Amino acid sequence: MRSRTLPTATALAVLFSSAVLATAVPAVADTDRPIAVQDTDDTVVDGVHQRIYFSDRYQNRIVVTDYSGKAVRVLTDLPQVRDLELSTDSSTLYAAVQGADKIVAFDTATYARTAEYPTGTGTRPSRLAHSAGTIWFGYGDQWDSGLGAVDLAPATPETPATPETPATPEAPATPEAPAEPETPTTPETSTTPEALTTPEAPEAPDASAAADPVVRLDLAAGFDWSSPPMLYTDPDNPDTLVALDGGISSAPLVVYDISTGTPAVRVSAQKGGFYDDAALTPDGQSVVVAGPGNRALTEYRLSDLAQVRSYPVKDEPLTVSVAADGTVAATVRDTDDIGDTYVFSGGADQPASVRNLSSGWMPGWGHTLSWSPDGAKLFALSGSGDSTRFHAMDEPRKYPATMTVDAPANATRAKSLTVSGTLNSALKLPAGTPLTVTRTDLDSPNGKSLGSKSLGSGGKFTFTDTPPAGGKVTYTVKYAGDGTHTPVTAKDTVEVSRAKPTLKLNNNGKVYAYGADVKFTAHLGSTYKNRKVEIWADPFGSDKPNKLVKSGTVNSSGNLSVTLDLKRDAKVTAKFAGDARYQPRSVSSTVGARVKVSTTISGHYKTKSSWGQKYHYISKNKDPKFTTTMTAHPGRQHRLQMEFSYNGRWHDAGTQYFPLGSAGISKVTLQGPHEPGWRMRVRSSYYNSTSGDTVNSTTHGSWKYFIFTG
Repeated sequence: MRSRTLPTATALAVLFSSAVLATAVPAVADTDRPIAVQDTDDTVVDGVHQRIYFSDRYQNRIVVTDYSGKAVRVLTDLPQVRDLELSTDSSTLYAAVQGADKIVAFDTATYARTAEYPTGTGTRPSRLAHSAGTIWFGYGDQWDSGLGAVDLAPATPETPATPETPATPEAPATPEAPAEPETPTTPETSTTPEALTTPEAPEAPDASAAADPVVRLDLAAGFDWSSPPMLYTDPDNPDTLVALDGGISSAPLVVYDISTGTPAVRVSAQKGGFYDDAALTPDGQSVVVAGPGNRALTEYRLSDLAQVRSYPVKDEPLTVSVAADGTVAATVRDTDDIGDTYVFSGGADQPASVRNLSSGWMPGWGHTLSWSPDGAKLFALSGSGDSTRFHAMDEPRKYPATMTVDAPANATRAKSLTVSGTLNSALKLPAGTPLTVTRTDLDSPNGKSLGSKSLGSGGKFTFTDTPPAGGKVTYTVKYAGDGTHTPVTAKDTVEVSRAKPTLKLNNNGKVYAYGADVKFTAHLGSTYKNRKVEIWADPFGSDKPNKLVKSGTVNSSGNLSVTLDLKRDAKVTAKFAGDARYQPRSVSSTVGARVKVSTTISGHYKTKSSWGQKYHYISKNKDPKFTTTMTAHPGRQHRLQMEFSYNGRWHDAGTQYFPLGSAGISKVTLQGPHEPGWRMRVRSSYYNSTSGDTVNSTTHGSWKYFIFTG
C-alpha cells in the first residue's frame, strides 16, 4: 500500500536527472492550504494523472486533489474507508471499505466505480497491498484479525506446473508463450529488462476480475495477529509481501513468499511492535519502519530482517515514505514544536532536512506523508478535523535555512552602526557564503544595495553602515540558496535620529466675530528636501469633519497662508511630513468664533434718547415683547438678562435661558404688572456649554433700554 514507487531503472533515471539539475537554484514555492479531510487513514499519489487520494474514514469518502491540494473529486458512499492502493499502471484505485466488508475498485481516469469485491460478513478489511493480479488485505479486529487475498484472475493449475516451457526451442512459437512472463517462477524474473517494461501484465486480469474473483481468508501462515496487519508490496520484488502488526509490543514483522499465490513465511522477527507505518525501498529489498516507541526510524533487510541502518529523529515517528531515489522522509509527533517533517536526502549518516509544517502535533493516525512517484515533490497533512492542512514541498531535499538580523533599535544619522546576525541550517553553511544586503530608507524607498557580505565562522555575520537618512531604516539580508539549501531573507529596522524643524502657526487663542475672514500663516524653518506644508481646519462639533484646507510648498520666506471664513470655534493645524534629515512635526492654533446675536423690543409707544442711550417708552399697562435672533444650532438656547438702574448703578433683575427655534429666533413677553419710572435694560447672550453646545465662543448681544410710564 501507500504511494507507488518507481521501478529501479526509472528510479536511477530520476536520480541522474536530479543530479544534473542540482546546479540550478529554483525558488521555493511550497503549498500550504486547508483541505476538507477530517480523519485520513491513507494517502496515495497517482503520478500518471497527477492526483492525490486521501481516505477520510470519518466522512466515509475519498477526497481526490491535484498536486496543489485543490479538490477535484469526492468519492462517496464508502463507510469507514481505510487503506488505498493503486494498481501498478495507476489505472485502478482499490479501497478497503471496512464498514461494508468489501474492497472497491475505481477507474482513475473517470473515477467510475468499476468493481466491488465482498470479503465476507464481519471481515472488516482495512489494510491493502497489490501484487501480480492479487489484492492482499488485512482484516478483522484485534485478535480476530487475519490475512486474506482477492485473486483478480486466478492462474490455472497447469501454468505453474511447466517450468520446462521457457527452455524448449518450440516455446516462442506456441500461443501460450507470451503469457509465460506473468508466472514469477524464478528470482531473476523481477530484475530482467522485460519485466520492467511490461507493467501491464499483472493488470491484464483486472478486466475480468469482477466476473469471477476468488476471495481467500486465513492466509497468515500460523501467525496470530493482534490487529489487521499492515501490508506492503513492490513491483520490483513481486514475490514478496511484508506484513507488520502495530497492535502490541510483541507483534511480529513478517516477510512472506507469495510466488505460489499462497503466503509462506520466508523470515519473521520481533522488532518491538507498535509499528506506526512502513515503506519499502525502491529496489524492494528493504523496509523502513516507523516505530516501535520513540525516536526509532529503522531500515531492515528483507532477506533476513537484519537492521541495515537507523535514521535519527527527535521524537516519535508517525509515518514514513521513501522516494524513487531512496530518499527517506518521515513525520514525527513533535511535542516540542521544533520540527515535524524529516527528509534524509544524504542518507542516515547526514543530518536530516527538517521542516516545521505545523505549530501543533502532527496527525498520529494514518499514512499522511507521500512522495510523488517521480520523487520531485513531497506531500503531507498536518492538523486534524476541520483544521487539517495540505502541504506540498517543491524542494523537499533542500535544507531549510534560518536567518536572524539584529540591528540597534536606535542610531544617530550619519554615524556608523553595526548590524549582526546568524545564518543556520541542519547542513552547515561554510564561512564565506555570500549574503546580499539592502538598505531601505526615506532617500531609497525601493532599497539601495550595500553589496555582498560574507558569512563568518559559526554561521555568524556582521557588517557596519553609516545611514545617510533618518527615520525608519531597514536592513534586509538575503541568502540566495544553493543546490542543497533553500533561500532565506531576514530584516531588522533601526530608528535613526532626525533634527526637529521649526514650524509655527499664528492666531492661537484669538476670538473673532461670526463669519470673519481670518488669515492663517504657517512658517517652516530649515529642512533637507521637503518644503511642503499642509494646513487643516477642524471646526468644533461632531457634525463637521477635520478638513485639509490647503497644501503646498512654502514661499521663499518659509510661509504658506490660507484665509478661513470662521463661523465656529476651530482647531487649525499645520503639518510637515518630514524628510530624510528632519522629523515630522505639527503645530496647532485654536481660535474662537462668536455667534451673531441681536435683541429687539416691541410694544413701546415711542423711543427717545435719554441718559445717553436710546430708550423704548412703554405704558405700564402694556406687556413688552423681546425678540432674540441668534445663529442657529440644534438644541441651542440663549440667556436673557435684565437689569434695573438704582443710585447710578445697574443691578440684576433676573436671568433665564430660552430655547431658540430652528431659525434661531426666540420671542419672550414680559408680563405685568409693571411699576412706572424705573429705567431697565435687557440683552441676550450665548454661553459656551450652558447654552446647549460648545461650537462657538461666548457672545453677548448689545443692551436694549426701556422704561415704563404711567
